[in-house]
Amino acid sequence: MRIGLIDVDGYKGYPNFALMKISAYHKKLKHQVEWVDKSHEYDVVYSSKVFTFTPDYDYSGLQTKVLEKGGTGYDIAKALPDEIENSDTLDYSLYPDCDYSLVFLSRGCIRKCKFCLVNKKEGYIHSVEPVKLNPRGKWIDVLDNNFFASPDWKQHLEWLKEQKQPINFRGVDLRIMTDEQAEALNKVKIQKSIFIAWDNPEENLEPLLANLITHIKPYKLRCYVLVGFNSTVE
Repeated sequence: MRIGLIDVDGYKGYPNFALMKISAYHKKLKHQVEWVDKSHEYDVVYSSKVFTFTPDYDYSGLQTKVLEKGGTGYDIAKALPDEIENSDTLDYSLYPDCDYSLVFLSRGCIRKCKFCLVNKKEGYIHSVEPVKLNPRGKWIDVLDNNFFASPDWKQHLEWLKEQKQPINFRGVDLRIMTDEQAEALNKVKIQKSIFIAWDNPEENLEPLLANLITHIKPYKLRCYVLVGFNSTVE
């Protein structure tokens, strides 16, 4: 079979997790997998769109027997087939300049923020098995939406430390973080930053940040803020 892939959002320095799973699965079956070339004919084309605001792909002229569109940008309810979703391998060869690993240790979230689709898409927070690391990876990006909300956070931290690679944390909810968690996080080798979610500018996280820096050096911390939901850039 000839399999075509489309990353609708475009590669802007961040690989598409689902497409890497799809590619790895089909390559195990000895199928030919490639980025879509409209001069070629395909048995199946998988098109992934993460963001609803991303302009759609121009499908005119696409030659395929089956077109599978997925991702939150198309359909929040659509999921990968179980045999692909449960695969533990990502095909990093799709993104040859990616020199780090993507890992989820939990999915879902405890919160139901109006601006966020995670709870609707993935449900309440639950642990998942991590995929295999990038053989070329120099560090690990942890993509959990709310890492310390997981009841298994201690086991997850131990697993990360066992990999002996620096870590980036993408989803840390300071509102639920305990001193014990902050101390545990301080013992992890950080690649660049611990990203703190400051999604609501009406909430004052400064006292919580002041407490956090008694455990973790400020240079390891970075806040990202949500603009446009109930706020302006100003």
